[in-house]
Amino acid sequence: TFIIHAFDGSRIACAIIMQPPQFLEARGFVPYFSYSGNLQVSGSIDPITTSHLAVATQTFTFSLDGVDPACSSGAGGAANSCGIHIHAGTSCAEDALGHYYSTASDPWSAVAYTADEADQAQGTFSVETGLAASEIDGHTFIIHAFDGSRIACAMMTAGSNGGGGGGLSPGDIAAVVIGSAFAAFLLVAFLYLFCFPKSQTTEPPKPPQRTADV
Repeated sequence: TFIIHAFDGSRIACAIIMQPPQFLEARGFVPYFSYSGNLQVSGSIDPITTSHLAVATQTFTFSLDGVDPACSSGAGGAANSCGIHIHAGTSCAEDALGHYYSTASDPWSAVAYTADEADQAQGTFSVETGLAASEIDGHTFIIHAFDGSRIACAMMTAGSNGGGGGGLSPGDIAAVVIGSAFAAFLLVAFLYLFCFPKSQTTEPPKPPQRTADV
């Protein structure tokens, strides 16, 4: 906790110190190692963020080209139809294993993309996996076809939106600098007005008045 004290030393405010978010991304999709079809998926899943509330949750935004056009109406009846899932595997050159999660039931079963007329797909999902960002880093993101088969794979790595503490744009940096300077100004003004005793000003002594003798 971070505690703010009053002038008399009493505690007046409290805040929780939070760990900065870790951003991951999945780029450079390649055909799934056993896929021999004609679909060529490209694009990115970025950012992939993790929040720690009641259950650790991944939220990710995706923008993909070359997805299965049969997914134009969303998922069908097959398992993993049009799916976009994190898998337990750690390589795109071999079996990606099953869906990756630590919750009691599979949270990925209903997560699926919808293809548009240009065979593209965009969207954002939040999935309660129970996994921390450090646990999913280095694992595979798999794209499925309408029939549920695996057609594309990409590895998750630290993202340019904040992974490793880098990637801030000039506009972001300027906003942080300006915001910090303004906060410092308000703090100094508060301390000056309310915490420091006011100096007492006295008028200079007046010279004695002389009266003329009558």
